[in-house]
Amino acid sequence: MKLNRSLSLAGALVAGLFSAHSLSAYTLTILHNNDAESQLVNAGSGLEDYGGAARFVSLVNNLRDTATGAGNGVVTLSSGDNFLAGAEFDASRSNNLGPGGTPLWYDALAWENIGYDAMVLGNHDFDFGTQVLSQMINQASSTQFLSSNLDFSADSYLDPLASTGRIASSTTVTVNTSSGNKTVGIVGATTPLLPTISSPGAVQVQDMATTVATVQAEIDNLRASGVDHVIFVSHLQDVDTDKTVVNQLRGVDLAIAGGGDENLVEGSEPVGGFVGSDTKGGDYPLTDTTDADGNVVPIVTTAGEYKYLGKIDLEFDEDGNLVGANGDAYTVKDFAIDNTNGVVADSDTQANVVDPVKQHVDNLASQIIGTSEVALDQRRETVRGAESNVGNLLADAMLAAAQANAPTGVEPVLAFVNGGGIRANRIDAAGDVSQLFTFDTAPFSNFVAVKEISMQQLVDALTFAYNEVEFTGAIGGDTTGGNGKFLQVSSGLYVQYDAVNDRIVNLVVGDQVIIQNGMMMVDPEALIAIVSTNFTLNGGDGFDFGEDAATLLGETYQQALSDYIQENLNGEITADLYGTGAPTRLSFVPEPSAYAAFAGALALGLVAWRRRRA
Repeated sequence: MKLNRSLSLAGALVAGLFSAHSLSAYTLTILHNNDAESQLVNAGSGLEDYGGAARFVSLVNNLRDTATGAGNGVVTLSSGDNFLAGAEFDASRSNNLGPGGTPLWYDALAWENIGYDAMVLGNHDFDFGTQVLSQMINQASSTQFLSSNLDFSADSYLDPLASTGRIASSTTVTVNTSSGNKTVGIVGATTPLLPTISSPGAVQVQDMATTVATVQAEIDNLRASGVDHVIFVSHLQDVDTDKTVVNQLRGVDLAIAGGGDENLVEGSEPVGGFVGSDTKGGDYPLTDTTDADGNVVPIVTTAGEYKYLGKIDLEFDEDGNLVGANGDAYTVKDFAIDNTNGVVADSDTQANVVDPVKQHVDNLASQIIGTSEVALDQRRETVRGAESNVGNLLADAMLAAAQANAPTGVEPVLAFVNGGGIRANRIDAAGDVSQLFTFDTAPFSNFVAVKEISMQQLVDALTFAYNEVEFTGAIGGDTTGGNGKFLQVSSGLYVQYDAVNDRIVNLVVGDQVIIQNGMMMVDPEALIAIVSTNFTLNGGDGFDFGEDAATLLGETYQQALSDYIQENLNGEITADLYGTGAPTRLSFVPEPSAYAAFAGALALGLVAWRRRRA
């Protein structure tokens, strides 16, 4: 089919999409979502009438039936991050109901009921390693998984699936339209950041330039084989990256992005309204991107967690040229609160996925392990850009676990945890603390680990952790920006960072001054035993602690948090340790501070450290 959407159409697209709707001979309806991230039950506390896999299945079925009834060909796609660590995912990990005693993966049951034609692999799909991913792919036996820029040949779990075509670079789907059968080619791609933000094992990923070339070669192969249309489905972390890639491609009719959670809607709000405090993040579809030949390529994506379903109608003339692209995001909500836009939950998915997962989560919520005198802040913008009392709590827990279990002769003195490993993205009010809190906070299968490194490696790691934080204001001012590599630190560690000149101004560990007024005060080759997760110490988020593997201590960071609250704190998270008056551990300044200010912070840090060790 010819692709002759010239630049002259761009103005019509932006103003009202393709204006030649009357010329359309047939329509493809593409249903899509991304970043479902195991939010299987509902959209969360206070939003129980929204989201959830059972309602999502019903909405997919309704829109699919309507489109099929109108003579449209229908394709259903996911653009990655199809599951995520947390209490809901733990419902699968904690049972052994599947074949051969393997877990029954509730996410995979949901995918089968949704009826995806293809699912792209996202970074979070590798978070539990390739064995878990292989089990889930095997369970979702009728679903095709895609990624063109990953090499599975060295991985014993995924290579057999790639060899048999269960994971492929691309796939084709034949759909029936009002003008007869049409073949749709679908090409997938995964973020090149995969090795530093997840755990892909021996799976190799191409860099971005090679990825673009590989995707184009796959498109060319599909076109040469006679497909009628091509859709590029990717998990490249945000729409802007998709735009950059699409601009270099030829032969694509539609791009579906994943990883950014951008909330694209056609008008002022999605069909059915926004969920909670969600807001519009752009137009649906985006029509401001052209390919390498100057043809406009519509780009779509949705906010994740089964809260929205994207539906775009691609209209083609009799020669297969794209002449219209219209659609919107549809809110996943219950019929009981909106009998116009809502749905009745699919009974099979409700009984076999939602109900058992909800029971597991409810059981965790009923297990009270302590109380907190203070609100506990683990919002994404806090844990990835400023000191967080939840980050402090978790780092302290990991240090306590390591000090109790470290190998003979190793004496851990500090701990840190990456902000990307703290996941609940909320503030919990003071009051009861449940086991659910620990799973929501520290959901990954990351183990507490210890490693001896040099003082210079410590300084380099902390500099790397904070070198993307944007600073505003004076000491104690707001910090924004940062990403998952931002480190939350344990008691006894004080870091003062110059966020303008990207350097550590002052650094104290226990009663030892490491850096004072920007100068190293110790032998940079002296060794220090540090504690973090195996993910971080073995190079996650781009950290470099040397080639030697960290020593795992047999306890996940979730277990460490639970044990610390119950045993070390006797179930009491107190204001003096984790309230606003507690000693500062991290501070950011635009210019190096005077030593007097540092000395005051040092004194507070030493008091807290002695109290902690007592």
